[in-house]
Amino acid sequence: MQVPNYKELPYLVGIATLRAFLSDQGLQVKCIDPFHDVAYSLRALSVSKKVFSELNENNLDSLERLNSVEMNSVYMNLKKILSETRPRFFGFSVMYGTQLGSLYLARLIKRDFPEIQIVFGGPASNNFTESDLKCFECVDFIVVGEGEWTTLALLKSPLDLEALKKIQGLRINLKNFASRFEWIKTTPRPAETDLSQFVFSDYSDYANNRYFKRAYRSNYPISFSRGCPYRCSFCSVNAYAIKFRHFPVEKCLVKIEKIIDQGYRHFKIDDSIVNGNPAWLIEFCEKLIARNLKIKWSGSFRLQTKMKDPDYVNLIFRSGCESMVIGLESASHRVLKDMKKYHNVDEIRQMFDNIRKAPSKGSRRRVYLQLIVGYLNEREEDFQETLDFVGEYRDIIAEINSCSAFLLGETEAAMSSYKGEGLFHRTEVDWATPYSNPEIRIDRMLRAQTHFKKLGLQYRMYYLDKLQALQERKIQMGSTYHPEVVRIF
Repeated sequence: MQVPNYKELPYLVGIATLRAFLSDQGLQVKCIDPFHDVAYSLRALSVSKKVFSELNENNLDSLERLNSVEMNSVYMNLKKILSETRPRFFGFSVMYGTQLGSLYLARLIKRDFPEIQIVFGGPASNNFTESDLKCFECVDFIVVGEGEWTTLALLKSPLDLEALKKIQGLRINLKNFASRFEWIKTTPRPAETDLSQFVFSDYSDYANNRYFKRAYRSNYPISFSRGCPYRCSFCSVNAYAIKFRHFPVEKCLVKIEKIIDQGYRHFKIDDSIVNGNPAWLIEFCEKLIARNLKIKWSGSFRLQTKMKDPDYVNLIFRSGCESMVIGLESASHRVLKDMKKYHNVDEIRQMFDNIRKAPSKGSRRRVYLQLIVGYLNEREEDFQETLDFVGEYRDIIAEINSCSAFLLGETEAAMSSYKGEGLFHRTEVDWATPYSNPEIRIDRMLRAQTHFKKLGLQYRMYYLDKLQALQERKIQMGSTYHPEVVRIF
């Protein structure tokens, strides 16, 4: 199962891919969702929004705050499923922001079903700190890295310690084998370079799930690649998917044809990046057109040199692409350069002009924009350049898909890439540079929100609530921001 992250759009590719792989290997596997009968009975979370939002905090000190009527209702739903099925293993796909809820439920499962082996995996599992692991006594195994072969070996294992040590990509809780609670880690498992040996995601367990249907509507989510060839300083993808790989185009087309036979015509390509290999994308688009499949599709795109070519952009839209999620992040050369993004803003304008001029059979508002506010070196003029850019291309922007106040974790690559003056850091929310501090980020987020409203744009603001909660705590404590008391990097 995967604890939902109500602060972000759903992303179920990992758990659906693992389900497909294990089933293909002859194992009995089922994805469950104990949350949403409860959530929807509470008027789609309107009654319990604050309670369920606690799920998506990363601070393990907040664990006891999850003890509520709503969460206990979720667990009773889960307990009923476990009582009926009695699985040997129960797994959590842990995303960033779902660690707390996963751990809370895992503790209850281990209390009531001590014989069930609890397994954590998923992107966040690659970044668990030693401090985190001290809280995970109820977890038996943690799958590190891409999970197919490691999970398969674990599920087929006799649970003998020496045999388990031979499984690559695994953390083992020694409490089951010795008198002490301690984690050991086996040798890492290399990422698979040949995706042709794998099957595509299987969402059949979510066919009647209200959360799934509400999120994806008429779109069928599908993944054609793994990883990302780029190394943006703020991005976590490369922590768990080091190499960029994609399925062969022909295999992707065969899968699309099978899904069309099920009645779908709209596809959401749930990859980190659709255009990670432009040559692959050109072949994919040309063959979609040649086969006259007449689908509509969308996905996440990187601003890259090839997008300066109008013929390339036109081909993408002629193949059925109806929208692009584009991580612009900033329209400032200096900020983009520090982020290790494409940073020639004049050429970025050329790319957006190509999108503007590309053929369209539907709405011309086809860009879902992602922005980051308050990056380490973002000055006021940099922020204003971003707002101006949004206004300049308002006619092709469908919505602000995400406008995120920048959070800075202790292991963030952004720390090493930052070339400015002193960086002061307490927590991911409470940090400062000469250009950005919590008060500045709150101010810019609120001004960005006002700007989007004036432009008539729909928008999603992320982490403003975290900044405002920090500010409220400081006011209650009678304190203001004092950088001299925080750590200096």
